[in-house]
Amino acid sequence: MMRAPFVCSALLSITTLAACAAEGFPGDEVEDVEVVDDGKGDGWATDMPQGTYSVEDAATGDVAKLTLNANKTFRRELKGKPALEGKFKITQGGGNRYIRFLKNSGTLIDRYGFEIHGRQLLVRKVGETDWQALVAEDNFKGVNSAYAGTYTAYGRGDLPEGGIFELMLHDTGRFHMTVEAVHACNAPGHGCSSSWSDGWTGSSYIYGTWAPKQGGGGVSLTPRNDATGQVGWKFDLAMIRTGDHLDVTGKDGSLQLTGSMDVQALFAGAHSVTDAAVDGTWKVAKVGSDPDATVSLWGFSLVLNGAEHQATFDAETNEFCELSPNTNNAPKCGVYQIANDPKGGTRGVIYGYRGTEFAALRITTKTASKMTLTSDEGTVFTLMKQ
Repeated sequence: MMRAPFVCSALLSITTLAACAAEGFPGDEVEDVEVVDDGKGDGWATDMPQGTYSVEDAATGDVAKLTLNANKTFRRELKGKPALEGKFKITQGGGNRYIRFLKNSGTLIDRYGFEIHGRQLLVRKVGETDWQALVAEDNFKGVNSAYAGTYTAYGRGDLPEGGIFELMLHDTGRFHMTVEAVHACNAPGHGCSSSWSDGWTGSSYIYGTWAPKQGGGGVSLTPRNDATGQVGWKFDLAMIRTGDHLDVTGKDGSLQLTGSMDVQALFAGAHSVTDAAVDGTWKVAKVGSDPDATVSLWGFSLVLNGAEHQATFDAETNEFCELSPNTNNAPKCGVYQIANDPKGGTRGVIYGYRGTEFAALRITTKTASKMTLTSDEGTVFTLMKQ
């Protein structure tokens, strides 16, 4: 099913949409400027397209497969035409975002508008109004392992050198880990939070791919810098899970790693609620005593401005969006799935992620019209189906 483009059909009437089609897509006439990312190229951004997207039934001349690499090179296959390779830039203008496809010399080939909805990438050639839906080839739910999950050491005070603060082992085969240390900041698949004139300071981030360790008892991590293609040294983590608690030990080069962590979600295991069971729009009841604000499903304070707090789930694209009551703020969206509840609940956990940011909300009750969710901090959200 084609997702409706957000700018015209999601916000305007059918009459206005017809005008959009007749006059060209709004905003295309505005000059676009390049959007500069942080340069990490670690493959975790959800608001920038990265990786390979494809569709099986592309019409002649439409995009059949598109690969956007972290080093800003691309390969594009149009149905019935030779593959095209070169460089690209992400730009924005007129309320739209674009991919500028360039020859290796930097000369413009053409420009496509794009939107990201969960695992779906919508593309539209500038000068046209029809959108085409591509799906990420991201191995979503492809790793079936008891270790696939998200683990945290929140609220444990000062961690020791090498203490693991966060560990995300996604069932796509990618991992991200935050460690209390300044370690291997320039090594492939490693980064440090900030630097001063006298060097690095703060936490270290390690990211790449993972797999169950041969012989069991843990996982093997392979740090990787997607922007350069460089692969770092492989190392193992020994893991012992007891219910919703995890103990971790390992060694990344010279750094001894330790972790006493809470299990927030497990991607393998049974749960009675499916992704499709939460599909649709839900009104979220106000949480907290502040008359002007509520608690966000993503875990921060959300200004209400007297408006309604809503969340949407799209099981087709696995998109989870929290719709801000503040019209000046765009919806905060990510990818979601229903995961296993490490605390033993049978319904499962709504797990949403935006890059390395995540929300793990236990489904404590669920009917067709009402759902209650509990965060790891004990905040209870009541959602009513709209």
